[in-house]
Amino acid sequence: METRSYDEWIETVAADRGVGIIPDIARTRGIHPGVEFVPLIGAPPVTVWLSVADQVPAHRARSILDASRLALNA
Repeated sequence: METRSYDEWIETVAADRGVGIIPDIARTRGIHPGVEFVPLIGAPPVTVWLSVADQVPAHRARSILDASRLALNA
């Protein structure tokens, strides 16, 4: 089942209508009493996209991208 947002995803899982895989950092976004997060050990890396609104100045977008890269390599 495909969902359009984290909130829709977590409610779907909590309603026992599916299971899902999310990056580790996403589980800190919102805990749901009906969902248990279990680490998926040995999973391959995934592609991550960074989206920045059009009105964000280019130098700030670059700073966000640089900080994200540092976090991934930490």
